[in-house]
Amino acid sequence: MNKDDIRRLSMKLLATGLADDGQVYLPREGYRKITASLPVALQEQANLFVEGVMAIIPNDFSFWFFFDSKGVNLDVEFADGNTSASAFHGYFTSRKSMSQKLRALNWDELRAELIERGGIMDEMVSKAQDRPVNIHSSKAAAQRYAAELVEVFDTFKNASKTVPFAMAFVGRDGGVIDVQDYPSRDAVVYDMAEVMTVGCQILAVFENNIAWSFEDIETAKLEAVEQLGPISRAKAEGRFFV
Repeated sequence: MNKDDIRRLSMKLLATGLADDGQVYLPREGYRKITASLPVALQEQANLFVEGVMAIIPNDFSFWFFFDSKGVNLDVEFADGNTSASAFHGYFTSRKSMSQKLRALNWDELRAELIERGGIMDEMVSKAQDRPVNIHSSKAAAQRYAAELVEVFDTFKNASKTVPFAMAFVGRDGGVIDVQDYPSRDAVVYDMAEVMTVGCQILAVFENNIAWSFEDIETAKLEAVEQLGPISRAKAEGRFFV
């Protein structure tokens, strides 16, 4: 394989069982577990590709690849204590250009900048801990959007197909109600945590087209915030939104 042809490696990986929604994911941590199922020759190519980047990026930075049909997305992250931050993002079709770009970065300066930024976030978390938890009430939110929710409830009531789980929510500043489907309760709780961090208000949750009680929603929200790190939890609990 031409060492500069990332697209060729991508296409080979996409033709395997590793592909999910048109992409193949390979992280710095645990990549060999993922590539272990590949044919030996392709496994070696994929491992060497990841290890070539590992030789450039310092080991206190995490990174992961998303291969698609045209090339690869590379995301690099730095974690320091309670905080993590994006350090670099790029899309590449050439191994040579990727290596040149990564070698040109001053990783020491980048680390220092991210640590300083993390210190500011730590201070914000410390201040947020002194504020009361202010998780929105789904019952109150649903009452504010009662008229709009009629259509949502009617859709599930009259649906010809049963949906395992679904959640209706709206952004912090209002707008159109978003309804998402999920395969399991765990998936609902996971996404609940994500949307709460950006101030979304949970209006309703459905299981097999039947709405949960507001008590069940509040219980799930408490489970959701337990999954989050300090900064995200403070956001989800409404201690950053003042």
